[in-house]
Amino acid sequence: MGCASFLFFDLPSMTVMAIHRAFLGATGREVRPWNIWAYRGLGLLLLGVVVIVVATVAAGG
Repeated sequence: MGCASFLFFDLPSMTVMAIHRAFLGATGREVRPWNIWAYRGLGLLLLGVVVIVVATVAAGG
């Protein structure tokens, strides 16, 4: 389960965390991390959007 856990939970949540830190850093605001579950929830949402977009493009739509 280690590889699947990394691909479907950790990688998307780390991506959301990096986007959050980059956005706050670019605006000059203080970077305070959210709860890990917020990052995981948004990461799963991001993963779902990416899967839908890739499936739509692959289907030719």
